Amino acid sequence: MANRPLSLASYLALPRKRTSDLSVAPMPDRPSGPLVWAHASQGEQLRALSDLCRRLRQQREDFSCLLTYSNGAQPRIELGGTFCMQLPADTAVNAAAFLDHWKPTVGLWTGAELHPTLLRQAADRNCALALLDIRDMPFTTSAPRWLGDTVTATLRLFDRHFAVNGNALRRLRRLGLQGSSVRVAGPLLETPLPLPCNDAEHSEAAAILAGRPVWLAARVQREEVDIVLHAFRHVRRLAHRLLLVILPDVGVDPVAILSELEDSKLRHVCWDTGEQPNEATEVLLVVDTAELGLWYRLAPVSFVGTSLLVGHQGRDPYEATALGSAVLHGPNVGRYLQSYAKLDKAGAAKLVTDAETLAASVSQLIAPDRAAQMAHAGWEVVSEGAELANQVIEFLNDALDTAEAE
Repeated sequence: MANRPLSLASYLALPRKRTSDLSVAPMPDRPSGPLVWAHASQGEQLRALSDLCRRLRQQREDFSCLLTYSNGAQPRIELGGTFCMQLPADTAVNAAAFLDHWKPTVGLWTGAELHPTLLRQAADRNCALALLDIRDMPFTTSAPRWLGDTVTATLRLFDRHFAVNGNALRRLRRLGLQGSSVRVAGPLLETPLPLPCNDAEHSEAAAILAGRPVWLAARVQREEVDIVLHAFRHVRRLAHRLLLVILPDVGVDPVAILSELEDSKLRHVCWDTGEQPNEATEVLLVVDTAELGLWYRLAPVSFVGTSLLVGHQGRDPYEATALGSAVLHGPNVGRYLQSYAKLDKAGAAKLVTDAETLAASVSQLIAPDRAAQMAHAGWEVVSEGAELANQVIEFLNDALDTAEAE
């Protein structure tokens, strides 16, 4: 065990409240095998950390993932495939209970608020630690000022320090951190994995479409279909070869949508039953959401549904932008508000509110250059965090391999 600086040793020796906050919310059973622990100081970091675990799981499946968050950073989105819980207060009792239960192999920490007790105990237990998304702002701990600087001693517990930019790197240098463990790697952002697609099916579908312009209405609710069809009738006056592909959200009854398509008198076929569109087909219904990867690749423009109706929270826009499709969306996207705001600001997505604004936007984006411009802006957004993601994945792989070899 490395010697502890006096300030950090004094902080750890302070008498604390002995009751553990963990008793308020019992922890789930720990799975067997290695465990990656990732802590988010802000709510938007949770999804980015979850994406990192998903990317790592593409390379290996011999680990589990635990996400923790600070008070006030509760997740507003589904974080599939991971455990998620609020991190308790930084006391010796809580730290020991947390680490004894989860036994993390490797830990990722974000934010300027450090937990010296927890991090010291994690390092003492040979948990490899990395600090991500380091910005040019002061670090804080709960240590009283009279103890002196506990920040630098706590920062030295990390095996890697990933700074957002040169200013953040210089701050670390001024705190006395040197060597190759300190590096600039960019910000922590969502780095979504592209939805899968079979290459042969893609080639076959592209040949069937024979160069027709395609507009995808993805993850739509039953009540949004009428709005989409109304908009389509306006757009086809300008683009008579336009094919509308409707892919309903999970849980939406496809029979009801087929019935509405029958009533609409629009010429339609259903992809899932083996029907193929011909030059006269106006609407193609795709029921299986596993086909989303195919149709996002084929559609230059996508309306991402579950967003026009009050009471809904939207669906992930990065599914479309990661595959080169320009995004249109309604105003009700609270679950992914920050993602949509970022795409809107970059010019990669556009807000619509009804059938008229939807039709106007699709009409503008039928021009290939306009859709390509938005798609390029979207790709820049989703690839911005790739450098950090790649370096962190390398760190995680190394830590897991080392633990396995011991």
